[in-house]
Amino acid sequence: QGLPGAALARGASDPEPFGEDGCLDLRRRREGGRHVCRIVSVPSCLLGPEGAERTVAYGPTEPPHADLDLGCSLWFYWIPPGGGLDGSPLVADDEEGGSSASGTVFVALDPDHVPEGARPLHGVV
Repeated sequence: QGLPGAALARGASDPEPFGEDGCLDLRRRREGGRHVCRIVSVPSCLLGPEGAERTVAYGPTEPPHADLDLGCSLWFYWIPPGGGLDGSPLVADDEEGGSSASGTVFVALDPDHVPEGARPLHGVV
């Protein structure tokens, strides 16, 4: 499934939107070649290290399609009670002598949305 509003621009032509299924048909030369294109209307945090510019090489019949993958990394972090973003250590002892932590857990799609001083969470979702 495609990302709503995503489009593909080639050269100086206007961007062409992807269909509801996330596909866009492009013409190919009989002898093969390559499409140099730019993904538009997609947040930069989803484009990954390749960025918006992509080159897709093709032959006369192969590949029948090309996948342009977009990443969807999520940043899980927590903020201790009272904000705790001042860098002070969180100390919360329970009755058993161990520690337990409370606070608020957040999920961000863009790492720029993670506040300074937030503490990362590690694990499996």
